Amino acid sequence: MPLLCDIDGVILHDNTALPGAVEFIARLRARNHPFLFLTNYPSQTPGDLRDRLKSAGLTVEESHFFTSAMATAQFLNEQAGDRRKVFVLGEGALSHELYQAGFTHSETEADFVVLGETRAYNFDMIQKASHLILRGLASSPPMPMSPVRAGARPAGHWPLQSRGSRGASPSTWGNRTRT
Repeated sequence: MPLLCDIDGVILHDNTALPGAVEFIARLRARNHPFLFLTNYPSQTPGDLRDRLKSAGLTVEESHFFTSAMATAQFLNEQAGDRRKVFVLGEGALSHELYQAGFTHSETEADFVVLGETRAYNFDMIQKASHLILRGLASSPPMPMSPVRAGARPAGHWPLQSRGSRGASPSTWGNRTRT
């Protein structure tokens, strides 16, 4: 049976390998046990995660990661049919995964507004997204606060606030967050 494992707080703390992480990965490899590291951060690609773990002394290939950006693209791909236009508020990894799944970016005729984590939200982006939420809203993942070295910071994520805007309710997945 494959092993699914979170990264932050399980294998890494900030960018430092937790005690036993190197041995844990070595044991999985020695037993040829299938494993997949999961993360709810849509802002990192599998390559970014590979490099992040490598800098902490852990060698893990890109094929061993599954991100919420990948889950978002997979979910929308299964739901969208011919609707392939998205407006994305999020980092490049999220846009990249959606592009890889055959979606194109549109600021005027989007079938989906996809909200991910970003530090670059601005009023113009939020206003465009609000106008596009006529046909549906997709979000990954709803995290009101993100852990960082200095404690926590607002995740810059507003799907819960946009609930009811234009009468549309968001589809959300990822972290379970109390609302």
